[in-house]
Amino acid sequence: VGNMIVNDGSATFRVRRLNSSTVSVTRIESGSAVALIKKEYESGQQSISNGGLITLSHSLGVEPKIIDLYLICTSSDSGYSAGDKINANMNSSNSGSDKFNTYYFTSSQIFVRFANSSACFRSGNKGSGAANSLDNSKWDLVVRAYA
Repeated sequence: VGNMIVNDGSATFRVRRLNSSTVSVTRIESGSAVALIKKEYESGQQSISNGGLITLSHSLGVEPKIIDLYLICTSSDSGYSAGDKINANMNSSNSGSDKFNTYYFTSSQIFVRFANSSACFRSGNKGSGAANSLDNSKWDLVVRAYA
């Protein structure tokens, strides 16, 4: 009828409600929780350039399981202030101007190829939500990777 996972600090249990008067408890794991993310990497702020390529050595020793890219505003743009952080939308489009940024990776490096555009990224304006092209010179990219 229902399932629940419970950890009492010493072990993890699956509690199943079989019916209104019967509960089944099964021990799943003993000891502390297992970390799924064991290594992480964060690049410094990277300049965004028209058609440019960034090569980052991540030192994780394996291919990342998760890669996250975000933009940091360095000078006011599209309603954002210096220091604001937003998700880096890697692919976007507006009337006749597609922007396809790409990242790819190995067990030792992450590569980011920027779109061949003076505004590689688009975002909703912070105040109005209207779609805006972001000025490359007013944003930096940061890459995080986890393994």
